[in-house]
Amino acid sequence: MTATIRADGMEWPLQTYLDAMSFSRVDPFSLPAIDGQVRVTTVSLSGELAPSTYASQVRWHDVLAFRPIANGLESSPCDICGEPVMRIDFHSQCASCEDAGEYGW
Repeated sequence: MTATIRADGMEWPLQTYLDAMSFSRVDPFSLPAIDGQVRVTTVSLSGELAPSTYASQVRWHDVLAFRPIANGLESSPCDICGEPVMRIDFHSQCASCEDAGEYGW
C-alpha cells in the first residue's frame, strides 16, 4: 500500500505530493542549513502536513520533508503555465498569463 497525505482537500500519494510541491527531503543524519527565521511547511515522518512555522521551532528529527515559504506567503503554480505565484487570494495566475487573458491572447 502506498503512503498518502491529506492536503488541499484530497488524498495524495505521499511521494507525488512532495515532488509536486517542491519539498526538500530531510537528511536524517544532519539538520537542514536554513535560517531559523524562515517560515517553512513540513511533512512529518508519519505523513502529516504541519502548519507553517519558523524553522527554529521545527522538531527536525520528526520531519520527512520541508518547503520554505518566501516572504511568509505560500506559492502555488500558475493555473496556465505552471510558474510559481505568490498566493494572497484565490487567484492563481502569474502576471504574464493574467495580462494575456485580459487581451484575449
